[in-house]
Amino acid sequence: MIFDLDGTLVDSAPDIFRATNRALHRFGLQSIEADRLRPKVGYGARAILTRALEEQGGAAEKARLDELEATLLDDYVANIAVESLPFPGVMDALEELARRGAVLSVCTNKTTVMAETLLNALDMARLFKAICGRDAFAFSKPHPGHITSTIARSGGDERRAVMIGDSEADVDAARAAGIPAVVMSYGYSARDPRELGADLVLDTMAVLPVALTSLLSAAD
Repeated sequence: MIFDLDGTLVDSAPDIFRATNRALHRFGLQSIEADRLRPKVGYGARAILTRALEEQGGAAEKARLDELEATLLDDYVANIAVESLPFPGVMDALEELARRGAVLSVCTNKTTVMAETLLNALDMARLFKAICGRDAFAFSKPHPGHITSTIARSGGDERRAVMIGDSEADVDAARAAGIPAVVMSYGYSARDPRELGADLVLDTMAVLPVALTSLLSAAD
């Protein structure tokens, strides 16, 4: 089972937004409301900052973005799990899947070190056979290679794999990799989760173990 991280396993938005606004303040810029930035969380710090600058009529020149991004990331890494928490039902679902012998991995567009740092801080890293960020391979979601390479690194079986995420990039990568996709409706998608083309849309991770059993049985 391959999981996205931000917006799927962990509600990381509060710490990301705090770091974003602190970075903006240090450069004399205004804070941006969280709801304006939320759809960009899964696309990385640069996308968040580009949106923040656009929201206040600023130009997103490369040099300016480079400085802002470095400031944001330094702040975020130092405060990566102040308010971030697993979404309700996540820990129980992961523990249950692990008990059933499922091979669990994380495929995220965070950097690998940042993903590992967050998951370790929340005592979640121990549950995963592989944690693969956008820098783990030569490609990242929505490229299908990010998923298939994560499966290979974890020792999983593509024939029994499912991608669980919250975004269009997660679904597109899963489709291109030829595996089913499950979308969590509580995530950070800018689009209606039910319009992303997933095989299943779930409102809580608590029902995931049962839902996966049904999904994989139907595929047999």
